[in-house]
Amino acid sequence: MLVSIVIVLAIGTAFATRPCQSCIYSDQYYYNGGFYHYAGEYGYDYHCLQIGGTCTYYKPYPFTQPNLYLPCRAGVYTIIP
Repeated sequence: MLVSIVIVLAIGTAFATRPCQSCIYSDQYYYNGGFYHYAGEYGYDYHCLQIGGTCTYYKPYPFTQPNLYLPCRAGVYTIIP
C-alpha cells in the first residue's frame, strides 16, 4: 500500500513540476517598441536567436483581456528571409 502511494505521488509531482508549454501553440506576437505585431509561424517566418530578452509574446486571455500580452519565447526576434 505504501509503495502504491509513493508511486502515485511521484507521478503527480512529475506532472506538477513540468514547465507549461501551452503558449507555443498560441498565436505569437513580437513587440517593435510601440506595438505588438503578429509574428507568423515559428521556423518558417521567424526564429528566436538565443541571445537574451523576450522574442515573442502571446495572449493568454484573448477574449476577456485582448490587450494583455505575456512573454512566451526567449531570445531575439529574427525574420527568416
